[in-house]
Formats: sequence, C-alpha cells, structure tokens
Amino acid sequence: MKSDHEQKIVGLIMTGGKNSRMGGNIKLFLKVGEKTFFQRIMEAMDGIEEVYLSVNIPEPYEELGLPMVIDEIAGIGPIGGLMSAMHEVEADAFIVVASDMPFVSSDIIKRIKNAWEADPNCYVVRTLPDRREHPLLAIYPKSMLPIIEKNVSEGNYRMMAPLREAGLRYIDIDTDDPSVRNVNSIEDYQNITK
Repeated sequence: MKSDHEQKIVGLIMTGGKNSRMGGNIKLFLKVGEKTFFQRIMEAMDGIEEVYLSVNIPEPYEELGLPMVIDEIAGIGPIGGLMSAMHEVEADAFIVVASDMPFVSSDIIKRIKNAWEADPNCYVVRTLPDRREHPLLAIYPKSMLPIIEKNVSEGNYRMMAPLREAGLRYIDIDTDDPSVRNVNSIEDYQNITK
C-alpha cells in the first residue's frame, strides 16, 4: 500500500499513429533480435508498477494484456493520448515512451523517475551536444493537465508547447545514446535489422 504522501508514477506507451511510414505494420510487434519493441520497452520500464497503452483503437493491442487508454479526440497526436490518460488514470505523473523507441534503456527510465521523485516537475530527455528535445521520452506531472487542455482547446497539438509553459527541466544524455533512436519507417527498421 502506498502512503498518502507517496507519489504514484505510471508508464504510458504511446502507440497512436497510422504507422503509414512503416507500411501499416504496428511498431510494438516488430522485432529486434528475439524481442519485440513491446518486450524491450517493458523491460526498460521494469521499475514502474503500472504501465498503460495509449491507443487510437484497442483491437490490435488486446493480446498484449496491458490496460489501454483510448484517445478521447482522434487524430491530434500524442498530446491527445496523454490528455486522455490524465483524465482516466489515477496517477501523479506519467512516464511517456514512444512505441518506436525499442532501444530505450532501464537506466534512462530510472533517471527520469528519480529526477521526478527528487523534485516533481516535468522532465524531458535532451541529447547533447545537439540539444534535441525528446518529448516522447519524458515525465509529465498530472498537475500539467490544465495547461495541456488549454493547448488542445486552442488547437495547439505540439508536445513541447505545454512543457515550455510548465517550465520543463532536462535529463541530458549523449547524442549517440540509442535510447532516443526512433524507428518509424521501413527504412529505419531495415537499418536496425541488417
């Protein structure tokens, strides 16, 4: 049992998307070596007690056995999935990982979790020296919900917009760290399975 003051962090794997650049293949079911993207992401999230799938339609994902959050508003991207999860799931913060990040490490998930537990803010993974921000490898406190709702109501669906408004912090990793490598096209997938 969690005490009243202990904060609850859940994982949220963002599936969404039409998978058009992947030829319609669902990324979570693709394999690298012997393991699917899903298995790899779940291994990285080993220290997170509850993990949810953010989906636009549930049917393809039922066999994975995770609780699902269905998009309340279709077609507005990850911000819609995050907003739906914040409406539906009782949690203080959501560690978000994109379904096309099969190389995410348990180390980076721990760093995100530990940063939030030490100082509950929104944290985004940033690569250095290129200073690229990765809003789909991040932690979002539920307290951000009003900012997210405002952005959605204004038609601003960029993930970085509410983060900047909330005063994001960074978890810096090296530009070459495979954790942030996106595999979202057939060409990307062929490159990693050669």
